[in-house]
Amino acid sequence: MVKARNIAMWDPAAANGEGRSAKGGATFSSFKDCHSRWSSLCDSNPPNRCDIDGVSYRGTSAQAASPVYVFSLAYHAASNMLYVGGLFQSAGQRYANINSLAAFSLTSKSWSIVGGGIAGPSPVVHALYISPGSQDLYVAGSFSAVGKQNSDVLSAGLNAGNIAVFSLTSGSWNTLNGGIPDADIRTVAVDGQTVYCGGKKLYTNQQSGVIGIYKGDWSLIRTVNPSLFPSSPLLRPRLG
Repeated sequence: MVKARNIAMWDPAAANGEGRSAKGGATFSSFKDCHSRWSSLCDSNPPNRCDIDGVSYRGTSAQAASPVYVFSLAYHAASNMLYVGGLFQSAGQRYANINSLAAFSLTSKSWSIVGGGIAGPSPVVHALYISPGSQDLYVAGSFSAVGKQNSDVLSAGLNAGNIAVFSLTSGSWNTLNGGIPDADIRTVAVDGQTVYCGGKKLYTNQQSGVIGIYKGDWSLIRTVNPSLFPSSPLLRPRLG
């Protein structure tokens, strides 16, 4: 068994043989191969001194009731870095203050904060995206600032409406013209210079919708609500 806190790495080349189902739905060549195929994202040796196997709540066991989730991953091949987004308070070390956005180096086996972090009433990252061949990390979720965390009271950061782009080369943020300040963004896609995002609720420039499109400025696409068109046979709900 391998201890892993909310995230782990699977290496299919680490062992060979017939598959066998294990608890949790994973498949191993045999139970003894479990350790060689799975590994935690943690290095307890100096200089990293990792004391939690992944991402978790921050502090003592008294805070264990804090919810912890990993919602999205993005891998950057050029730097061999894995970017992790979700809802958590620390990464690698119990008292490392890293809120909901972190990076793990698959080379040095160390965790780090990304661009100073994100901030907001309850910052969450739902979506990460790196375009093929790109050096930009798109970050989307629920947050109001980038380049700082809530604990950074002396740092202003940059206002960011729930979506922003982090340059993996310069280390700077682009807030995409302020983003969509009133939104809960769950997914993001990129086509050249056009950014698409989707969520439960998006409001900007007196528009509302569930899909946002950025081409230097934001516009929203609304979905059709059948209840608003009761006379249409195509939109009327079918009963029975």
